[in-house]
Amino acid sequence: MTARHQILTGGADLPELPSVGWCRLRQATDLDLVPKCPPHAWEFWWIRRGCVDWWVEGEVHEVRGGWFYLTRPGEEHGACSAHIEPGELFWAQLRIVKNTPLELTKLVLGLEELQRRTFPLLHDATAMWWRLIAEMTSTEDTVRRIGAIATMQLHLVEALRSGMVPDQGPVLSPAIARAIAFAEANPDLPIPVGRLAQESGLGPSRFKECFAREVGDTPADWIRRRRIARAKRLLMTTDLPVTAIATRLGFPTSQYFATAFTRLTGMTPTIFRTEAVRPRA
Repeated sequence: MTARHQILTGGADLPELPSVGWCRLRQATDLDLVPKCPPHAWEFWWIRRGCVDWWVEGEVHEVRGGWFYLTRPGEEHGACSAHIEPGELFWAQLRIVKNTPLELTKLVLGLEELQRRTFPLLHDATAMWWRLIAEMTSTEDTVRRIGAIATMQLHLVEALRSGMVPDQGPVLSPAIARAIAFAEANPDLPIPVGRLAQESGLGPSRFKECFAREVGDTPADWIRRRRIARAKRLLMTTDLPVTAIATRLGFPTSQYFATAFTRLTGMTPTIFRTEAVRPRA
């Protein structure tokens, strides 16, 4: 089984949460996602593992594991591609209605003031999301409503606190920061792990250990994701031929590039370009 998912609806007794769900993907999968523009609902996503490219109102956001993402009522949004990379994600739609508790309404007003729509949460939200799903499946209608709203409030408190923290990026040691700065300054350069270790000033084994601990990914996987992410941006924002993109990013052949791209995204570069949503300017 390549994908597991669950979608729950609030129903008449819980109109504040018209949709709550989760999805776990073992490999890149076509989820048949279509652009949405709910006129009266907020939408919240939390990516537990993996990385998803979302667009909203002409913006493109790369949402990584541990990050929260929100859209406001009336904002058209969706995934840049129907194919979602391997990982695990949770989502919820939230509406403010006549009988919505005041505390929940105040939290939403606080989120309205945030300058960012995607940011890392200060703490792991896995337990809160599973609690919300458990409350949504309760057979006791009164308890279900109270429990689901209370859990959603706790999650939004965490989101609001996290969103108010200045965007300073991850806390990295000077050695790992030097390696990443070198990679970011050379986006089209095929950089081997050994070169990053050299830039960091650490030995290869020590560098790999520190990088994985601080970044949350191995150097090799981080480089691979970085190159494919760069390729996706070029496919979405330019008309460069696939062979030119492969050459620009240092892949030995266009076939090698296509194989690496397909392994991570579940589709060829050509199909990705056809299916990917190009946000409005």
